[in-house]
Amino acid sequence: MFKTKNHSEFIQVFKKKRRDTNEYEFLSEYISSNNPIKVKHKNCGNEFTTTPSSMVRSRFPKQCPYCSKTKIKNSTEDRIKKEVAVIGNHQFDFIKCSYENGMHKLTLLHKTCGGELDVYRNNMNTIGLRCPVCHKNVRNKITKKKRKKIKMKVEEVSRGKYTLLTDYQGYNEVVEVFDKEKSVHKVITFSKLMKDIKNSYETQEAFNQSLQSWVKVYIQKESNGRFSLKSDYKGYDKTIEVFDHHLQKNIQLKYASLNLKIKKIQLMNTLDAELEAD
Repeated sequence: MFKTKNHSEFIQVFKKKRRDTNEYEFLSEYISSNNPIKVKHKNCGNEFTTTPSSMVRSRFPKQCPYCSKTKIKNSTEDRIKKEVAVIGNHQFDFIKCSYENGMHKLTLLHKTCGGELDVYRNNMNTIGLRCPVCHKNVRNKITKKKRKKIKMKVEEVSRGKYTLLTDYQGYNEVVEVFDKEKSVHKVITFSKLMKDIKNSYETQEAFNQSLQSWVKVYIQKESNGRFSLKSDYKGYDKTIEVFDHHLQKNIQLKYASLNLKIKKIQLMNTLDAELEAD
């Protein structure tokens, strides 16, 4: 609170309190500290009404609402553009952003085919980006990373007996493997291979133990040690219990949901590293 008798005294206080006094022009006369006064921002020409006290307060004095809003908007868009570049592997151009239902809706352009896609920012950070024009059957495509994991799984579960020589194309598709015990090459469907591996164990329990061991190591490695398996793995769509070392508590969720959560963590870690580099 401050006390001034007239408009000229208020202007003196205003010039004393702020360094950007040349940016503002008062269009109405000062009456009292809490009586509204009309102000014009010379930089943008915007006119707004506020109280004299808010213009001269020591902490967070009143700024031009139009310029402040534009500054926040530009800052948000810069952040979103960086997210698109990192998550989309620099394959997408940012076109525009709108705000719908409490979420940022983005319009992006795929550089390869020129196709446009609309995606919510939250969904982009969770499941990544894919062009609907180029990847109509993306669910059926096997990534290089997934092939590598399946190859490791075959060697682990078969206790080193089999080595996958060709890329995995699907559960019922043919693959070539090398049988180390018999030193022979086999051409076999992946489903038949997994059945043979399962039958090579003395008991079902022994096979399950080997599978549990692989899943446990996989979860810890892919999550950078954040999650530890606390219950038995029973299937991709079955519920498991894991310990979250960040939250320091056990959580229950489907194995598929856990994989999605791990993927999101990996994406955000990559994004943070890119932003720090900038």
